[in-house]
Amino acid sequence: MAIEEVLDTIALNATSGANIFEALAEGIGPALVKVGVFLGGVGLLYLILILVRVYYEREKVSLLKDIRYNQMQLNKHYGLRYTMRKPNLLIRTGRKIKDLFVASRMKSDLKKKIKSKLKR
Repeated sequence: MAIEEVLDTIALNATSGANIFEALAEGIGPALVKVGVFLGGVGLLYLILILVRVYYEREKVSLLKDIRYNQMQLNKHYGLRYTMRKPNLLIRTGRKIKDLFVASRMKSDLKKKIKSKLKR
């Protein structure tokens, strides 16, 4: 329905003595139905896009879990630390203390190397 037809319908009903709101409802009703169908279609497309996105995101998460598992297996094979092996409190504390001493020793060695290069 064109806008002119809607306005003509409203004007005809208004001049015949009917209530203006009833005339407006009769004139705008078909246009609202068309708008509702359009919005429903857009909403359905949006819902489908969301579902497709969720599906692919779940595939990505699955792939990342597989990569993490493979990395953990490689770490086990080469004797490196990995996430599933959690050492007890005493071992963790010992490693942290050792890392502090190693870091301070590395820092002092670096300072010595810089000083020796500057003297040359």
